Amino acid sequence: MAHSEIGRVTRSKRQAITAYDRISRWYDWLAASSEDPLAKIGLQKLDLCPGEIVLEIGCGTGNAMLELASGAGISGKIHGIDLSFGMLSIAWEKILRTKPPAQIMLEQGDAANLPFASG
Repeated sequence: MAHSEIGRVTRSKRQAITAYDRISRWYDWLAASSEDPLAKIGLQKLDLCPGEIVLEIGCGTGNAMLELASGAGISGKIHGIDLSFGMLSIAWEKILRTKPPAQIMLEQGDAANLPFASG
């Protein structure tokens, strides 16, 4: 497989949950150099407006959610879903510590079976 190709995920959901739960406390440190620059570009391109409603699938430790909440403002709503309870726990700690302006809701779940209606 060429370096630029994306390979198929071969681990089970249970294995993914276990792995992310295990590294959740260190995830931000481990992923900062590879994810943060790309997330920043994505958030800038999104150009969120006050009052918007956003669903972040695979919200992890919540870094992007805090930025999204800032853009959505007091009238916005940010929903986050992630497989890993450990990652969501870290996200919730950050939310409680920073008290972002938008309403944030977190849910443990699977992107393949979203608990939201279309639209």
